[in-house]
Amino acid sequence: MPKKAFLDLPNQQQDVFFDQALILFAAKSYQEASLSSLLRNCGIPKGTFYTYFADKLDLYTYVVDTVLTIRSVYIKSRFIRQTDDFFQLFEAQLRLETAFRLEHPAFHHLLSLALDPRFTPFSPEKLKALESDLFKNYHALMVRDQLKGKIAADVDAHMITFICQLILKEFHFYVQRQMAIKKEAPGVAKEASFDYCELTAQGSRRLMALLRRGLSPQGR
Repeated sequence: MPKKAFLDLPNQQQDVFFDQALILFAAKSYQEASLSSLLRNCGIPKGTFYTYFADKLDLYTYVVDTVLTIRSVYIKSRFIRQTDDFFQLFEAQLRLETAFRLEHPAFHHLLSLALDPRFTPFSPEKLKALESDLFKNYHALMVRDQLKGKIAADVDAHMITFICQLILKEFHFYVQRQMAIKKEAPGVAKEASFDYCELTAQGSRRLMALLRRGLSPQGR
């Protein structure tokens, strides 16, 4: 994590360095990202860098952890828990996760690379901890609702939890595609814009209807 020399820098200098590091690590995997090019763009000598961070991995961890904190604040500040229902909780987080990814594409690209076992520099233990930070424990909620008879008892809770995590990560691509389809429709002006929030809401409602039918005891 950052050394005292970095933390003693004015906030503006810290922000500039963070922004440049984010641009680099969001565009390239950890292995491909060049620390030398980052330092060159920031005008920072290599010797000075090592007074700020222990090494490239230390910097990468700092950037990822910072983005995770920003994401956590974004989600928690907008999440209003009015129910313990599995489907309603999942739909609420799906909308927020999708909005976060669409509003902050650089953060999304960074986390996608950081959480991909093919590209991440993190150990399996660190990767598992990051995953648990990103996603709520839907497995426990599913098992609870199975015991209550709200979800079919023969459903594989681990598999559905895994699928839910994939949906949370990828649903924004569906929304982007829906926006593109609407823009390409006959008679639509090229400069027309569409509200991704409404498209997300429509898509999430349809998805939840499918999940409810597929997972409910009555629907099987």
